[in-house]
Amino acid sequence: MRQPDRDVGAAAFNLLCWQAAGAGVVGALAWALLTWDGAALSLAAGGEAWDSDGLVVPTVARSSAGVYVVTYAATYPDADGIATTTSLCAGQATPQSASPLLATVELTNAHAATVRVWNLSAIATDASVLVVLR
Repeated sequence: MRQPDRDVGAAAFNLLCWQAAGAGVVGALAWALLTWDGAALSLAAGGEAWDSDGLVVPTVARSSAGVYVVTYAATYPDADGIATTTSLCAGQATPQSASPLLATVELTNAHAATVRVWNLSAIATDASVLVVLR
């Protein structure tokens, strides 16, 4: 039975499908909130498109002042349990600080990113940072 007040027309439904499919092109594949507490770096929160249950988290490490490495597994199982290669291609970092800071992301390989944080005097400095990867 048709319900005109609840049915979605074909044109609107097709547009919705195209928009949902396109979100995967511009949306983040993974994000990680790295927290610096003055003595240690930790992963405060994060999420991955391929791990909606949050069962596997990346490792985070501090190499030196203001230099952090976020590493994901080289493969993850897909919905059918088949190993799928992790393939990151770009990233961005946003410092979480009241002080003005700069941050960059360099992909070390397809499953790891190096994050660098500087103050405005170009001195490497430790700070919490939000890392978004695509």
